[in-house]
Amino acid sequence: MPPGLRRFALPALGVAAHLLFLALLFRQQGLLFDKEALKYLGAAQDLLNGDTTDLLGRYRLFATHILFLTPFVALGMPALAIVAQVVLVLISARALHRLIVRIAVPPLIATGVTAAYLLAQPLHTWTLSAYSEGLFIPLSVLFLERALRPTTWDRYTWLLALLLLFARPTGALFIAPLLLLRFTAQLPQRTALRTAGMFAMLLAMLLLPILNREQLQVVVGAPVVCGFPEHPEIEGTYTGTHLLGAQLHLIDAHGLSYWAGLLARRTASLLLPLRPYFSPLHNALNLPFVLLLPLAFWGALRASTDTVRSIILVLLLNVLLVALTYDEWAGRFLAPLLPMVLVLGGVGLSDLFITRDRATKHPFEQPS
Repeated sequence: MPPGLRRFALPALGVAAHLLFLALLFRQQGLLFDKEALKYLGAAQDLLNGDTTDLLGRYRLFATHILFLTPFVALGMPALAIVAQVVLVLISARALHRLIVRIAVPPLIATGVTAAYLLAQPLHTWTLSAYSEGLFIPLSVLFLERALRPTTWDRYTWLLALLLLFARPTGALFIAPLLLLRFTAQLPQRTALRTAGMFAMLLAMLLLPILNREQLQVVVGAPVVCGFPEHPEIEGTYTGTHLLGAQLHLIDAHGLSYWAGLLARRTASLLLPLRPYFSPLHNALNLPFVLLLPLAFWGALRASTDTVRSIILVLLLNVLLVALTYDEWAGRFLAPLLPMVLVLGGVGLSDLFITRDRATKHPFEQPS
């Protein structure tokens, strides 16, 4: 295939496959405005009626998503919000490709990773809906691409950070590691400062009253997947306000070995999104992303730039949060992490299969 044609063939196939899969989901399910979407559409309608209770109260960490939905609710056409989400995913795919090429992944692999990204989101959410993933995932990719540029953050990067912070409760876990690495990049004791900063983030997750009482009771019930508690008999026995207390309460009730095994099983549940209650087709389509994990792990080991370190830290914080709380029943907690897993997979694939001169290493292998 001529190089010029090959350059556009994979992106075109990726976009076509993405749109075809969305069309199949639409034919099977239609558009979903129930469950989570119903809450935020209701909050958008309340906002139009002058009521900001939900926006500034219990759904404030979803405020970006509510504001995004508001104009479509005002027009009486919430389905257009889903169309806008699809457009954002396509735009973010271009940004992801730029990010991958910048860390010296060869163009053909970078294009393949981008095509895989276009399929990853609908495969793992398995819906065409007004849920928060449709906005949060492309916003996170757009933010990461701009924030990981070698230049200083401009106003658009800060704006994306603000939008991401209030697009979903885990938005802060995408922003804080990047700020930590950027602000310590030129400091002489940056390794020690970064280690201390990561511990500070962990302590904040454990000690700040981030989760409400209902969520803490779910954690105490010891589910691996939310909605399936292993010990519902102790769900109402914790009266504290932070995650550390919930973990200590669980250890006191069932022992340290059980607690450690629970963390391991939650991590496996997040990274291996194969469910007995998924259809055989859904599990089969998810399997290639499971097989990608060894490549991503190899890429994380081989790369040594601040760009890749930032991606690794974001992944670690998100995985740790799930390990300490619970996984989501439909694999939705993994969906926003897949773009970063795919990037690391591209790095790993490059290192394993691209022939190079031993004396000349790829830029992603050079210390920053």
